[in-house]
Amino acid sequence: MSRPHPSASRLEIRALPIAESTTGALVLCDDSGIVRFASEGVREILGRSPQELTGRAIRSLACDLGLSGATLDALARTLASGESSRLELRLGNGDSAHDVEVGVQELPARPGQGREYVAVLADVTERRRAERALEQSEHRYRALVEASPDPIVVHARGLIRYVNPAALVLLGAQAPQELIGRPIMEFVHPEFHGLVRERVRKMEETGEPGTMLAEKLLRFDATTIEVEVAGAPVVYEGEPAIQLVGRDVTERRRAERERQRLAERRRDVERRESLATLAAGVAHSLATLAGSIVDAADREIELGAHEHETRTLVAMRGTGLRISALAEQLRACAGASRARLRRLSLPQLVLECSERIEAETPPGVSLGYDLPGDTRPVRVDAALVQRVLLDLVRNAVEAMRGAPGGIQIGARRIDLDAATTAELEPPGALEPGPCMALEVRDDGCGMDTETRRRILDPFFSTKAAGRGLGLAEVFGLVRAQGGALQVESAPGRGTTVRVIFPLGDEERPSRR
Repeated sequence: MSRPHPSASRLEIRALPIAESTTGALVLCDDSGIVRFASEGVREILGRSPQELTGRAIRSLACDLGLSGATLDALARTLASGESSRLELRLGNGDSAHDVEVGVQELPARPGQGREYVAVLADVTERRRAERALEQSEHRYRALVEASPDPIVVHARGLIRYVNPAALVLLGAQAPQELIGRPIMEFVHPEFHGLVRERVRKMEETGEPGTMLAEKLLRFDATTIEVEVAGAPVVYEGEPAIQLVGRDVTERRRAERERQRLAERRRDVERRESLATLAAGVAHSLATLAGSIVDAADREIELGAHEHETRTLVAMRGTGLRISALAEQLRACAGASRARLRRLSLPQLVLECSERIEAETPPGVSLGYDLPGDTRPVRVDAALVQRVLLDLVRNAVEAMRGAPGGIQIGARRIDLDAATTAELEPPGALEPGPCMALEVRDDGCGMDTETRRRILDPFFSTKAAGRGLGLAEVFGLVRAQGGALQVESAPGRGTTVRVIFPLGDEERPSRR
């Protein structure tokens, strides 16, 4: 049996290093391919003792270990080349198979000796298994990410490094190249820059996932969308990064806001109906009281009271009549006015009332009309329509607050759609279709959202003094005729009030 090469322990091996987590061995052979030395590690790697390997030819040993012909040829070429090289071998079959890395290097020539080679063997089975498992895991993860319906974005050092197809759709891009390399903050709405930067900083410092953040993003076309985004620190291509998983909640938030708006609208309607019921009850009581006062005064006057008593009775009777007028206003607010509907022309009603309208308009306020010459009639009460018109003009004058400006009165045909009918007061009072609108527009101070919500409530007023029955009375009078109101206003932009009545050859039902 050959003895170990005396210089084997002093060799400077520059081939494959043996990691601490692997099993390693050294094998020395001459230029004829005969093993001259093997370390104890070959027992664990090759399943042979050093004594069994020493003196054997490399090729026969390779055949004995079950290596393929291609592997044998590669090993032979390595030995013949005289250059350092590395091979990967798989020994055994099935569950018992293991992977071995072999680093081969020619040793420095010694006088009188032929060429010699040293091979460093390392068992990398566990490492290869872990690498394969990691590769498979990464493949599965990438497949899941690519197929995810939720947008996923990875950014590092503030730049986008990866986007999945769902993220392309979310941001309105056609290809990943349009986004990769661009600053992530380009797509964050300016309102949320501070929040996003702070969350990224915390994730980078703590290494912990960030909390879900509701924010707004800017798409490729600069439109704004609402999203919910969760983030977590990751390593992407060997670099610390942040992975974001988002969800477009624009439609959900819009639906939530619409549900909230409709709920508030429903509460407003219910409150208004309650106030109208209260107003009707108060009107009935006042009308009864007023009738008693007037009747009592009339009886005493007929009985021939003294002169000073007569003056008192006349004043008392006047008070009763004013109370009766107030009761009628309250009845109008409740929509309980008696309407005598006839087929009439709205422009004609405006013209008939023009002198009274001009009397209500102070100097400095211009008055204009926009009345079509040929319109189809609507079923309304002439007296109630003219009361409505005068009340709207008075409100417009008060909105001017003494400032110069104008009031425009018009009548025109409009076609209501389902969305518009839902916004009328009361909601859904009219069916979609052709209608006539009486319109009063002013250049006054306008109203904010909260004021617009309450202008039709009985007893609500923006004036320091007053009963607050103006628009509430208008609303009641319009409802009594089967019509509806539409109010448009904004601070500093004036107010437009439309009184809308259905138009058609046959009377169409209204929803009261």
